[in-house]
Amino acid sequence: MRHYFSVVVSFIVLIISSFLAVYLTKKFGGKVWKIKRLGKIGYILPILSAFAIGVWVYAFLNELSFLQVASVTAGSILFLISASVVFSMLVVNFFNFAVKHVKNYLSRYTNVDPDRRRFLKLSLTTVPLVTLGTTSAGIAGSFEKVRIPKVDVFYPNLPEELDGFTIAHLSDLHVGYYFTLNDLENTLDSLSAQKPDIFVVTGDIADDLDQLDDTLKLINQLKTPLGGFASLGNHEFYRGLERVFKTFQTSPFPLLVEKGATVEKNGAKIYIGGASDPVSMHSDISHFLERTVQTAMYNAPEDAFRVLLSHRPKGFDAAVKHNIPLTLAGHTHGGQVGFNNKSLFEKFGDNEYIWGLYHQNDSYLYTSSGMGHWFPFRLGCPPEAPLIVLRKGTCSDIA
Repeated sequence: MRHYFSVVVSFIVLIISSFLAVYLTKKFGGKVWKIKRLGKIGYILPILSAFAIGVWVYAFLNELSFLQVASVTAGSILFLISASVVFSMLVVNFFNFAVKHVKNYLSRYTNVDPDRRRFLKLSLTTVPLVTLGTTSAGIAGSFEKVRIPKVDVFYPNLPEELDGFTIAHLSDLHVGYYFTLNDLENTLDSLSAQKPDIFVVTGDIADDLDQLDDTLKLINQLKTPLGGFASLGNHEFYRGLERVFKTFQTSPFPLLVEKGATVEKNGAKIYIGGASDPVSMHSDISHFLERTVQTAMYNAPEDAFRVLLSHRPKGFDAAVKHNIPLTLAGHTHGGQVGFNNKSLFEKFGDNEYIWGLYHQNDSYLYTSSGMGHWFPFRLGCPPEAPLIVLRKGTCSDIA
């Protein structure tokens, strides 16, 4: 029920944004480009939005999952276009206002160059083109093939038996609307060729719980020597935790909720612990994560290499405090906007661990940008399923 409520709210936001785009285009656009029909042309956005909503309602009532996926995808794309139009109109109006006042000020003291006027107007024309181009690139990026980067993490005291130990890290699949079972199968085929030792799934597995069972069975086809483990994400709570638990009862690999399991390679022990998720999106979650990390790692053998699965990257703070060598996380989707393999939002507010590899003391964290998403926009932040490779030594040992 919560899932459908979120869809309804999203469609309300879509309608509001589309009509706002019409209003701003009609009010401001004509003043800059002298196109009287610009506002009327804009009405195509709310018309298409209403059509997408109608299709979704029809598909929902008739249990046509394909049409539900198509209508939600179309609605999301229309929202992005409407939002980019709103942004463009606000920017254009601001600069048009500024240019007008600067021109009036300068005209008191000197003649205004007509060529400069034309240049400024041309510059304003490019604003919506650049915005729409960026939006289009972000939408296209959300449908990119999942990449499989190799990430080396170095430990001077790593047991020789674990040198080269490889973990396939799957996170934020959100199987359903935008990431399908076919997409997952293609990614798993590529991962299998790399022959990882184990796989882990750090939450937000399926947005369509009707596909969760098939998703888990498909993931298990990786057939890694040491099997695999999963931990909870906030979307497991959103979609229905009771049903998630029930599905995992027959899963070929376990869900670790504030507990762990020990596996061995060549006699060397690896302990995998799964933290729970605080669900909350806005309150301070530090105390919750401290407790759940401690509980998850409580039974770890002293001689085992410990790996923490924490959907929230913020769990890394507790991992560093308790000297946990490796934490794997997701949740952030890399902020969905990145540059040079780092999130564009890396330094804003409290967002320290949005995407990539982090190192404190003797502990590492890798935050995956995720394989799927619940909103189809990725710009410079492609979907990924990283391979985490344990290495004995230090970074300086690389030739």
